[in-house]
Amino acid sequence: MKLNMLILSLIVPAIAYAQEPNPYNGTWKAEYTGKSGAARVGKVVVSDKTGTWQMAVSGRGESASPCIGREFPIEVTKANATELAFEVQRAKTRWLQRQQSEIEAG
Repeated sequence: MKLNMLILSLIVPAIAYAQEPNPYNGTWKAEYTGKSGAARVGKVVVSDKTGTWQMAVSGRGESASPCIGREFPIEVTKANATELAFEVQRAKTRWLQRQQSEIEAG
């Protein structure tokens, strides 16, 4: 019985630690410089290890891009007191999968 209690006392803190919320949970405005050197704006919604990314129109000529205004899923790869890193998972959206299927069927 003592061994079971010891194992339980070691497991419970580990589970509680693993379930700590991401310190960046919430909605964030992203401002960055694109490859062309143009200023860009986006919105990131973080919910623990997932969320969404949405790029906004920030200049002329960008509204024609099919990515503007669409929400894409993200996967959080790092979240600590000083850094948030995530990958935009565009290939996991049904819209992009449909577009790729139409091109392949072409």
